[in-house]
Amino acid sequence: MIHGAVVFAHRPRARVLGIDTVAVESMPGVIAVLIADDVPFNAFGLIDHDQPVLVSIGDEVRFTGDKVALVLAETPDIAVAGARALLVRYEDLPPVLDPELAMLPGASLVHAGHESNVLIHVPIRKGSVEKAFAEADVVLDGAFTTTWQEHAYLQPEAGTAWVDDAGRLVVETAGQWLHEDRRQIAAMLELDESSVIVRYNAIGGAFGGREDLSIQHLLGLAAWTLRERFPQRKVAL
Repeated sequence: MIHGAVVFAHRPRARVLGIDTVAVESMPGVIAVLIADDVPFNAFGLIDHDQPVLVSIGDEVRFTGDKVALVLAETPDIAVAGARALLVRYEDLPPVLDPELAMLPGASLVHAGHESNVLIHVPIRKGSVEKAFAEADVVLDGAFTTTWQEHAYLQPEAGTAWVDDAGRLVVETAGQWLHEDRRQIAAMLELDESSVIVRYNAIGGAFGGREDLSIQHLLGLAAWTLRERFPQRKVAL
C-alpha cells in the first residue's frame, strides 16, 4: 500500500510563490510529491470547474482548505512527515470575508476574470409584496442570523485507489454521487468515463455535504500517476 498526505494552504487567501519539493522527495520512504504540474486538467467543481485540484505556482489560494501538494510514501507516518516538511512560499493577500460586501460592485474578486462574486442570480417573485405588507397586522423588518451547521456524516474521509488489470482506474471511498465523482475524476485525468470506476461500499448519511469531491480526485490522481512505477499497489488516503 502507498499512503498519501495532503498539504493544505492553511491560509484564507494568498498567492503561491514557490514549492520546493527536493528535500521531501529525498526523504527515506517518500515515493513522490505531486503538485499542480502533475494534474492533466487542474480544475473541478459541481456547477463550475472553479476549484483547483492543487493550487499551482502563481495562482491564488482562496480558502484555508485549498490543497497545494500531495505527498506519497511507504507509510502514513512518512507521508505526514513529508507533508509537514514541504516548503511552500506564499504572498499573503487580503481575504474576502463578508459575503454581503463581497456581492457589492467593485468588491475584490475571489475568482479573477469574473464580473462579480455572484455565481448565479435567480429572482423569485410571487404576488404583491406591497399589498401583503399593507394587509399584514405586523411587519417585522430586521436582519437575522444563525450559526452554520456541519453535515456531520460518520464515515471518514478515506479511501483507496488502484489501476486494475484492464487498465481502468478504480476509486473506492465514501461519497454521495458516484456518477458525478466519476465524471470529474475522468475530466481531471482527461480520460473517458468508461476508464474510471467509482465504488461506494456503504452509503451513509451525507446530507448534501458529499456531493463535492474531497479526496476522490486525489486518490485517482495518485493511483493514475504511479500506475507504471507501481502497477500492483494501491494508494490510500
